[in-house]
Amino acid sequence: MRFPDPKLQLAVIDEVYRRRAQYAWVADQRAAYEATAPATPWTELEDNHSEHAPELEAFLARLPVSRADLETIDHLTLDGDRDLYGWVYPSWWELGDHFVIRDLTGLEQCMRLRYLLLGQGVVEGASLKPVARIPRLHELHLCALCRLRDLPALLDSPSLRKLDIVNVETSADRDAWTAVIAELRALGVDVDAHGESRSP
Repeated sequence: MRFPDPKLQLAVIDEVYRRRAQYAWVADQRAAYEATAPATPWTELEDNHSEHAPELEAFLARLPVSRADLETIDHLTLDGDRDLYGWVYPSWWELGDHFVIRDLTGLEQCMRLRYLLLGQGVVEGASLKPVARIPRLHELHLCALCRLRDLPALLDSPSLRKLDIVNVETSADRDAWTAVIAELRALGVDVDAHGESRSP
């Protein structure tokens, strides 16, 4: 399975492979990486504490993910805490937005996904339409400062029961979020909007 956004592809690969083995799974790929006769030796990757390793990133991005793999994901946190990120670009968080996800298309293929967190600084400017199409999504956590698009799509989410959202009041999309939050509550969704100013 492939995702249109290559950074989402990497995040899902990390999620799938850590579920197969353990959190620190990338080191287990050494033999497969070395079999490709890479220009950058593994020992250099092990000693890398800051620089981007594009050859390793390209190798990891090609690791297979099946539809059955996606069906093992019931809980997904899209944040900066991924083994893959630490190997591919250890200092990315301080230096820029290398792993930022801007398109969530394909997440609807995670048929058993019930919990999703869209981390601030990791998911930016993405449409929420794919999120609304996740059939079993029960709980969603996000930050209103992430300039997410198509907010009303959440009203059509078939299983959404809890939305936890931060920074609504300081968001440029405050009015849009306020309207969507009110409609979600009317539909019976439990919305926790941190810092929200509500009428008594």
